[in-house]
Amino acid sequence: MKGPGLRLRNDVRRCWRCPDTGNLLKTPGAVTHLYSPFVKQASWMKLEEDEPIARNYISLETILGRMDIVIPEEEEVASEKEEIAETEPASEETSEAISEETAEAESSDEQELQSDSESDTSN
Repeated sequence: MKGPGLRLRNDVRRCWRCPDTGNLLKTPGAVTHLYSPFVKQASWMKLEEDEPIARNYISLETILGRMDIVIPEEEEVASEKEEIAETEPASEETSEAISEETAEAESSDEQELQSDSESDTSN
């Protein structure tokens, strides 16, 4: 059997208390101000706000203490730099090949534009 806990936990209605009579009234969350319907003279109802939930404070030292941080030794860093230096010439060759292909493509585009403009002028 399910209890009322879930329904009460997800209740998003606002609670208003009449300052004159002390009666409690619950309204939807869209209601932001309310006259008291319990008295003849117009008076504003007081909003009963719940206290905000206290959050646990965790210091930076505690967070860093729980993390597994591995600092590589200088020898490992030097070997990684050497590996990168070895692969750089190959990347330079591919960048030169790409620049040559783009230059060829641009020149062919220019030739097409010139031929299109010549055909337009001849018509």
